[in-house]
Amino acid sequence: MSEQRRTGIILGEYKGLQVPGFDRAITDEDVMESLRRLQAQNVYHQEVEGRPVQNGDIATIDYEGFYKGKPFQGGKGSEYPLEIGSGSFIPGFEEQIIGHMPGEEFDIEVMFPEQYHSADLAGKPAVFRIYLHKTEEKIVPELNDAFAAAVSEYNTLAEYKEYLRELEVQRREQAAKNAAMEQALQKAIANAQMEEYAATEEYEALVRDAEDQLIGRFEQDLQAQGITMDQYLSMTQETMEGLHRQVHPSAEQKVQAELVLEAVAETEGLDVTEEEVEIAVAQLAAQYQVNLAAMKNALDMDALRQNLRINKAASLIADSAVEIF
Repeated sequence: MSEQRRTGIILGEYKGLQVPGFDRAITDEDVMESLRRLQAQNVYHQEVEGRPVQNGDIATIDYEGFYKGKPFQGGKGSEYPLEIGSGSFIPGFEEQIIGHMPGEEFDIEVMFPEQYHSADLAGKPAVFRIYLHKTEEKIVPELNDAFAAAVSEYNTLAEYKEYLRELEVQRREQAAKNAAMEQALQKAIANAQMEEYAATEEYEALVRDAEDQLIGRFEQDLQAQGITMDQYLSMTQETMEGLHRQVHPSAEQKVQAELVLEAVAETEGLDVTEEEVEIAVAQLAAQYQVNLAAMKNALDMDALRQNLRINKAASLIADSAVEIF
């Protein structure tokens, strides 16, 4: 055991830890599952005429909702492509589109769920006036040589399958490493002594900062959906302190992992070379499609070096772990 004065914790065992084995076997069904996912991604729509809407079709509709004969807020849309059977609208809505022909205008009656987000409409009946513009059916491409040539650089499905098998092997290896890293790191955290340090104001400040980071990322996700934090808090009747309580366990786990990894890096004398820093910057520049100089200016280089050092410690723990099947 080694005392780490800088982080205020005492490391326990962190090398040679036993972790559950990860199955790396690749089957023909695994390859077919990859193909089916690609097949689903390449489904296209084709307009149909002369038949009514069926389950699974894309019905392009105008709609307007009425409660007690009066339109309500948020109940109107134009040329909306609705996949019948997707469950994206309230129960009973999509089923009543089935059987209608393009060019028809008709009403459907629905009942809003008791737990609907709008209290004014929850549990209430409504009528929607629908105009059906067009109907499209989903065309699923066949899995054959033509499909392989269209989605890859291979001319035959057999060649493409071998390529997908190799990709799956690489994916399984990475998944195995990630699983070993997570399991071994959790054991290393459990083996460390940090109760004394966890009672300090410094530790509490680290956890609070981690909470702020997690909430900040959540706020960014909300903004990507066009929702502000104030709107979210209003809709969920939540508070910022309540959000801090929700993310506290994850924040504390993040802080503890970083403390252990810092201690391992210190104990093992792990360092980061300038070449490794340059490679990391180049990879980030390529990922974000900016030049190296711009990326270097945007980065906190000290933080980057620290992250690389921490990653080395994590890899050391994972690589030394022993898988038990």
